[in-house]
Amino acid sequence: MNHLMIDIETLGTTPGSIILSIGALRFDPVTGATGEDFYRQINPSLSEIYGFTASVDTMLWWMDQAPSAQAEAFGGQVDDPKHNPLIALRDFRDFVLCGLSASVWSHGCMDIVLIEAACRKHHGVDIPWGFRQVRDTRTVYDLADIDMRSFALPTDLHHHPVSDCRVQVRALHAAYKKLGLAA
Repeated sequence: MNHLMIDIETLGTTPGSIILSIGALRFDPVTGATGEDFYRQINPSLSEIYGFTASVDTMLWWMDQAPSAQAEAFGGQVDDPKHNPLIALRDFRDFVLCGLSASVWSHGCMDIVLIEAACRKHHGVDIPWGFRQVRDTRTVYDLADIDMRSFALPTDLHHHPVSDCRVQVRALHAAYKKLGLAA
């Protein structure tokens, strides 16, 4: 499984926004099989120290989300080194480089753009993929007339990056099937 689905939760939609959590899932779009995942919460206070910013509109949006989603998104601890944005990005880069040889996917381009901007902001954290490897699920869903939301299961956690990756992979596999790219 050399494809990777990525999802992040953030405090904004523009480069330089605080990333609250990163999730990734190795998968095969043809078979729909999934493999190893990566998940890391990031402390927003530490991100502010590094110069990342929050959007008022996104903060207001988070206030309207379920308390469980809020607790998970804002769960990065100040005193846990793994929740430091620089360490989280390095660990994510290492995870990506341990198995990526095909494509990196996200639901739209925002997640990829924000991760790449965060890597650039932290000198020494190389972007772990080439620009030719980036893929957008929204385009494939549109071509196949797939509604991603219909692939969410009752056990999926809303606004949890790894759970969102699982939904996106199920929908992408269905799109591949519908487009004749998978059996």
